[in-house]
Amino acid sequence: MSDAKPLAGKTGVVFGVANKRSIAWAIAKAWAEAGATLIFNYQGERLKRNVEQLAGGHAILPDAGEVDGHQRGHDGLASASSEE
Repeated sequence: MSDAKPLAGKTGVVFGVANKRSIAWAIAKAWAEAGATLIFNYQGERLKRNVEQLAGGHAILPDAGEVDGHQRGHDGLASASSEE
């Protein structure tokens, strides 16, 4: 088996993680194992805690459901992407 990381140097934005049983979480784990840097988003305070626990050191964007969440999410994405 090769140690190549096909997604090294790539950034992926992950939406839809609710808990460790989410399909989005399984995809995020596969991307991380393939070398991708991940940025997570969440919807609502209850899911924020779950995503914070699962995301580890990856970036987390603010709740997109908030009134100004879209603009803050865009700003956060631009900031997280430039930190690579």
